[in-house]
Amino acid sequence: MVFLQEKKKKKLAEVIKENQTTLYRMAYSYVRNEETAKDIVQDTILTAFSKLSSLKEDQYMKTWLIRICINQSLDTLRRLKKSSENTVELQDYLAAPSKASSYEYSDLFQAIMKLDEKIRTVILLRYFEEMKFEEISHAVGTNVNTVKAQVYRGLELLKEYMKEDER
Repeated sequence: MVFLQEKKKKKLAEVIKENQTTLYRMAYSYVRNEETAKDIVQDTILTAFSKLSSLKEDQYMKTWLIRICINQSLDTLRRLKKSSENTVELQDYLAAPSKASSYEYSDLFQAIMKLDEKIRTVILLRYFEEMKFEEISHAVGTNVNTVKAQVYRGLELLKEYMKEDER
């Protein structure tokens, strides 16, 4: 049993190493702050190792890890919103400039950031992380048809946003 746990930990470390950029981009898409996104990734890794025994099937390790990252991001946003009621507006914090990545300033990225967080998540996972619909459904905890509908709805909204920007 101990050998299996060690083997699982080793596999998790490999999956984390392979997907650290994905985790960062996912966290950054929620908080839009470089340091906070890094903190979220760290928290994701700690949570993953501490909850590793709850993972039933190793084949879903990547999607399980992304789901933890999404949950950590949402928790962080809730904490920031709660603390910002007494200090700075959350939107001011989220809008703070960062050197995180050059794609953040593209028109497409700005349009993606206008999307509802659920739709934005599936769009990012599908087109930036090149995940299959089934993998996304595991990562976000919904069925495949819902994911497909969210992706198609997101694409329609992005077309509308991009047309608005052209005017």
